[in-house]
Amino acid sequence: MVNRRGQLLLTAAILVSLTIVASAVLLNDIHASADVNAQQERQGLEQTERNIEQLQDSLRELFMVNGSEERIPYVDDADKLANATEEYVKQYLNVSTQNSAQFVNVTLIDAEQNAGAAIWQNATDTFPDGPNQPIVGGSPSNLTYMSYTITDISGSFSVELGTSSPTTIEITNSKVSVDGTTKCDGFTAKEDTPLNIVLTHGTGQISVGDSSCASVTLDASYHTSDKKVFFKNGSNVEGTFEMVVEGSPATPGTTHDGVDDEDNITLNPTFRIVYEDPQVSYETNVTAYGGGS
Repeated sequence: MVNRRGQLLLTAAILVSLTIVASAVLLNDIHASADVNAQQERQGLEQTERNIEQLQDSLRELFMVNGSEERIPYVDDADKLANATEEYVKQYLNVSTQNSAQFVNVTLIDAEQNAGAAIWQNATDTFPDGPNQPIVGGSPSNLTYMSYTITDISGSFSVELGTSSPTTIEITNSKVSVDGTTKCDGFTAKEDTPLNIVLTHGTGQISVGDSSCASVTLDASYHTSDKKVFFKNGSNVEGTFEMVVEGSPATPGTTHDGVDDEDNITLNPTFRIVYEDPQVSYETNVTAYGGGS
């Protein structure tokens, strides 16, 4: 009797142990499954964000390709851009759905025309020299885009952005400084390796040839109210500049070329992106050149 009771107790103990072990394994599986799902969701979201960034880059290029002949960022035919966007989506889906179960749709939702906008560029290869005559003056509501391509400079040259407390970009043929801080050094601006400064809504890049030197972000005073642009010693510089301005800027001088005071152009279109795959459903609005300042 004692032996049988002992066997029963031993059997019960083994069953309890097995139950505990099984429960632990089951709980581990549940936690592991949750961890795997969370990791997959994180990876899916990260991949989606990368895809959205690539889409935005492509849409920016689409905007430029279907814009002005000079590749200055404006469009004077919103219907043409809308049709180009639809065709781009078709081609994108033809490629992307071959190797993945994703769905992408892009719609041009805001191509409102911008009254009082101007697109300027220099008509010669020398920048104007007139510190008291701003290249962009008046009361512009926004300076969407600035691009400077410098192929030669003798002496020094500066761009002053704003008047009350201007951001100053100082340039020699070996160095670029922004408000006294060196951004690029040890280069020579030439035809095949020009110095490039491109700012969109006050933020952008400085580069020499194909190599980037530094990022640039203009200070708060520029972003809030002070969007005037002055060139100093521009006669020492050879190259080109381009600007896109919204609002009521001063009339450009005779050294400028382009489109002035137009009311039928699009400067920074907005696209609606819908992106879906088995892991993530994502919707967002993006603009070709970022938000306004």
